[in-house]
Amino acid sequence: MVASIDKNGEAFRDYLKINETDHDKQTVFHKAAQNEDHLLLKALFRYAKYLRESENLTGDLTGFSDALCKTDQYGQSVLHIACQQGKRKVLKMLLKFARMENCLETLFGLKNCGKSAFWKAFESGDCIKLKIMLDEAQTGNCLKQLVSCKNQQDQTLFHLAFQSQSSNEQCLEMIINAAKGVTLDHLVNQKDINGKYHFHFITTARDDILKLAARADTGGEAFTKYINEMQDDEQIKTADNKMFKWDKQTVFHNL
Repeated sequence: MVASIDKNGEAFRDYLKINETDHDKQTVFHKAAQNEDHLLLKALFRYAKYLRESENLTGDLTGFSDALCKTDQYGQSVLHIACQQGKRKVLKMLLKFARMENCLETLFGLKNCGKSAFWKAFESGDCIKLKIMLDEAQTGNCLKQLVSCKNQQDQTLFHLAFQSQSSNEQCLEMIINAAKGVTLDHLVNQKDINGKYHFHFITTARDDILKLAARADTGGEAFTKYINEMQDDEQIKTADNKMFKWDKQTVFHNL
């Protein structure tokens, strides 16, 4: 496929069916991300740009936005693949492409097993890939969508950070700093489908994560709500009485 691509962009139409998928329902973009083929993505980008400039094609008339936003039979978008296994320059190229094709918001919103590509990048602890996505989201006005992402259990990135011993402190701090101007409430003041705040998982959270959570919870609103609910929940009090006695000061003063 790569060999048949004309670098000037003019012969693509005869050789490449952008929206065609293989037996795994993967497009040429999936393959480029999997194979870490930055040059192929660059060539596709030039072709899309050529179509827009030479033929005045606008919106999704080039067909590239549909192809970029398809998921394969495993539910993976091109961003999921790039975040988990691709090179960072491949991720950059895909995001640049999506911005030109006006489908960045759609691409950011695609989920695999209830998890967005941004969530997957946070799980992997790759701060550089997170920064690439955050920077692109600010350019494309998608920042709120990224930092407020949730999984199938309606849990935020804070829920994940409190439960995982492998959470990257730098990644969480980066997300908190990025979210301050848009939607910190969507991080620190949210319940999952079982009615639990991230503070419900406080006994499993590392000290460095607790510090970040305390700084993000301005005025202690989320923690106060959590404590109030603990006081009203006899089952929780019986199961873990020590939590019932905590307040924000005693929890965090030694951290």
